[in-house]
Amino acid sequence: MVENGELRCPNCNAEIDSNLDEWMMQDGETRRFRCDECDWNFTVTARIEYEVHIGMSKDNVNHPSHYEAGPFECIELTRLYPFAGGNAIKYVFRHRAKNGVEDLEKALWYLDHATVDELRPMPCASNSKACHLLRVLERADWQVMAPFWKGMWELAQGYDSGLTRAHRAVDRRVRLLETPLTDDELKLLDGWSAKPEAAWRLRAGGFEY
Repeated sequence: MVENGELRCPNCNAEIDSNLDEWMMQDGETRRFRCDECDWNFTVTARIEYEVHIGMSKDNVNHPSHYEAGPFECIELTRLYPFAGGNAIKYVFRHRAKNGVEDLEKALWYLDHATVDELRPMPCASNSKACHLLRVLERADWQVMAPFWKGMWELAQGYDSGLTRAHRAVDRRVRLLETPLTDDELKLLDGWSAKPEAAWRLRAGGFEY
């Protein structure tokens, strides 16, 4: 038998004095051995156990990376909304990690076609939780879209003007996304504070904000 990597006699348990390389065997191979201690002859048949690890670098069904990369998983917020509002949030939440301008244009479509109530948390959902999560996204400036999250927070608080803010943020990002502007410059154009260098570069490029 083999114990702790050593070949031992099944009769007296003495270690078989054989070089490891001499008795290494293929799976299913049978070989005869003789114990010098008790003069016992025995055979050994190799049975190799295989351990296979099957893994996935991404779980695009249960936990897509473009929905998990933020301060929390996107569904934690979208499940609190009707279909239209949840989709508007979803497309903004993921756009930099997935489809860019295309996702933002989809978000704009829902903002344009949904009623104000469809862009607010569902009555049966926790409005306070939705507001808290929107604040988290705004403070983190998630996807460099703090004005959008602020607008959605205002909507959740009952202020219809939040729709204007959210829509303007997405529309401006669509127009600016493919320009050679930095995130700080885009923030400044969206009406948020940024590093002074961003303001200097924008003025030099002829941008007004």
